[in-house]
Amino acid sequence: MRSALEPGIRILWTIIIIMALSTSLIAASIGVQLFIILKHLGVSDILSAISLPDVEKIRVPLYLAFSATSILALISSSVIFLRRRVKWCGYIVILALISTIILLILPRAFEYPPSVLSDMLLAPAIIMLAVEAVIILRFGRAEPILRFTSIELAAAASLSAMAAVLTAFTGSFFPSPTGGYTNIGDMAIFVAALLYGSRVGGLVGAIGPLIADLIIGYPRWFITVIAHGGEGVIAGLGKGRSTPLQAAILLASGIYMATIYFIVNVFIKGLPVAIISYARDVFGQTLFSTILALLVMKAVEKMLPQISRRTRVREPQARP
Repeated sequence: MRSALEPGIRILWTIIIIMALSTSLIAASIGVQLFIILKHLGVSDILSAISLPDVEKIRVPLYLAFSATSILALISSSVIFLRRRVKWCGYIVILALISTIILLILPRAFEYPPSVLSDMLLAPAIIMLAVEAVIILRFGRAEPILRFTSIELAAAASLSAMAAVLTAFTGSFFPSPTGGYTNIGDMAIFVAALLYGSRVGGLVGAIGPLIADLIIGYPRWFITVIAHGGEGVIAGLGKGRSTPLQAAILLASGIYMATIYFIVNVFIKGLPVAIISYARDVFGQTLFSTILALLVMKAVEKMLPQISRRTRVREPQARP
């Protein structure tokens, strides 16, 4: 059920302007604060290799993780708002608001030099996000929370376990000299997304690799939720498409995942090392996982065609 809100032109443009301004202010604030943080850590040039203390290799990515959450949440809310999913747009704006408030707190919690300019940019952005959330939630009709069918829940659980095993097992054999590890766990995420869509794909992407990170002891596990969770959501857009289009969508989702890690690596390892890791993630992990996922999908379609038919029929029933 879609929202009953049919906003007037003034409300519509008010929300659009607030979204654009708040996104711009947050992005500018992040840039300023990152410059201050790197300067404080003695990093004058990200174009060369960077060597940070282990604790800073956690703190800087954590700041980047909440930065990405704020920006991605605002972009997602804009798309959802244009699709008239008004109430859900409000929920995601609240997520962006919480993440942005945390961005204001983290530099002080980590004892980095505070940036007055960054605070001056974040303060109005926080106010605008709060106003935007109130406007949207005030005018939007209540929408049901995402519901999963029993089949989707069972598939998410089993495929998350498969993603965790594939990620941890193959990752332990292929550690990267630039940090992290190469694995084929994305294959399970892609299969989940192509079979059941973005909801299950995103769930498997967030849970499976996260469990693997905790097993292996990867310190920046929180990046995984954003990178692989979003990867699963994007990959789900390939459900029911032709094989060439599925391949293109899977590669695009993998590039998104690799780009998230690339941005983090630039600030903790420097550009040269980040480029090497980026190439490994795209041409190794993503490409290989895409090929394997498409082969698995072909086998599933031949042996268990009823699975695809059943999920295509039931999925719309789970949607509001």
